[in-house]
This record gives sequence, structure tokens and C-alpha cells, in this order.
Amino acid sequence: MFKIMKPTLKILITIFILSLINHFTYAQDSIVDANQTESFKLLIPELEVLINAALANNGMLGIEKMKLK
Repeated sequence: MFKIMKPTLKILITIFILSLINHFTYAQDSIVDANQTESFKLLIPELEVLINAALANNGMLGIEKMKLK
């Protein structure tokens, strides 16, 4: 029974991940009209947030502030 479930589970997880990637791609490509009241928040953060997240991931959280001083 487990021999059947492992490949099936892998296939289901792969389909789920591919559907998420497809959904996020549509959110990134959406164009916000000036007359439109609702807008999509893009998944890409500001550059400073992205740099701080990368530095925090590498254990260098305060390095950018130290460079400024």
C-alpha cells in the first residue's frame, strides 16, 4: 500500500507546487489600471527589504547599519 502512496503523493505535491507557481506568475504580470480601485500587491519586496533579508539569512543583520556609521 505504501509503495502506491509514495509516487501518488509526489505527483500531488508536484501538481500543487506547479499550480502555486502559475498563480504567482499571474499576480506578478497583472497590470494595475489607474481607474481600478483594487490592486495586486507584487511579491517582490523593496530592494532594502530584500538586502536585509539576505543579510539576516547569512547572520549579518546589522552590517548595513554599521557601514553607514
